[in-house]
Amino acid sequence: MKILKNIALCSILATGAVSAEKLNIDLSGSFYATSGHTIGLGEEKSAFVYSVYGASNLKTANGKRIRVSVECLGFDELGSTKGTQGIGRCNWIDESQDKLFTSVTTVGEGNRVEIIGGTGKWENASGVITTTFVYLPTSSDKFFLGTEDGKGTIKAPNYK
Repeated sequence: MKILKNIALCSILATGAVSAEKLNIDLSGSFYATSGHTIGLGEEKSAFVYSVYGASNLKTANGKRIRVSVECLGFDELGSTKGTQGIGRCNWIDESQDKLFTSVTTVGEGNRVEIIGGTGKWENASGVITTTFVYLPTSSDKFFLGTEDGKGTIKAPNYK
């Protein structure tokens, strides 16, 4: 009898388990960045705090588009042989007002975006998107405009 109860319990647990939706993502977007406080580190090196605002389209493998606004804060260093290096945290907000929380690591002209959670359909989301970005010419050295493209995966247990 005990064996039957264990089998029944395992069956309930297995059927009740929620598997995360795995979304293969192609990202394309653009951004506006401003640098805040900057300090010189000698020999053309500097460190600064930045803010980024932008928008991205996340296209899934089946062609669905998820549009998000992007807001980030971070810290970068310039002037090393590896190019820009830094870290940041971002909120991506979709059209339903649900948020993806991300951690960004910048090396050179690329970002590693790690999904670290979210709200609503993105609650408990995880994943990694790798991107490259290009700065575009502007009329000021106080702000930066750019585009970003990348690929990766988002696992979202509550995505429907």
